[in-house]
Amino acid sequence: MKERITLGLTISATGTKLKPIVICKGESDKCLNKFNLNKNIIGTHSSSGWINENIMLIVLDQIAKCSGGEKSILLLDQYDAHKTDKVKEYAESKNIILIYIPVGMTYKYQPLDVGINGILKAKMKQFYAEFLTSTIKFNDTNKIIEDTGTAYTHALFIKDVIRGWKSISIKTIKHSFDCLSQ
Repeated sequence: MKERITLGLTISATGTKLKPIVICKGESDKCLNKFNLNKNIIGTHSSSGWINENIMLIVLDQIAKCSGGEKSILLLDQYDAHKTDKVKEYAESKNIILIYIPVGMTYKYQPLDVGINGILKAKMKQFYAEFLTSTIKFNDTNKIIEDTGTAYTHALFIKDVIRGWKSISIKTIKHSFDCLSQ
């Protein structure tokens, strides 16, 4: 069975990284136990495992806290949960302007898509390869000669996400916003 987990990332043009949000499919916070989350990541749930308008309010709260209530802009794709009246009203109350990127254009105008997600995915592949090479040994003919049986757990996945997220530099984040000046 495929498990549905959403990882929400938010960055600012100043190079700030907000806390990642893990959203797992479930009806209570009990579904988060397997992640062994700490103060560096926000954990929540939804019935679908995807963001909903209540989780969007958490994102908006993070942005308002980061900006000290100063006027902010949030670039979003056209996902329905980003566009509800409740989200729009809450954003306005937090002094956040919502700008929706045209459908099919996030690859060009969403800084996370332009400069961050590819780096994070590459790091996650590297971390997983390192995990495999530390738990499985092959001989010269590529037959497994040793397998520790160690599983790549949800908690290890989150640890690797945080490690990858922390390794992305302020300069790289700032540079990802260059797409907006084109």
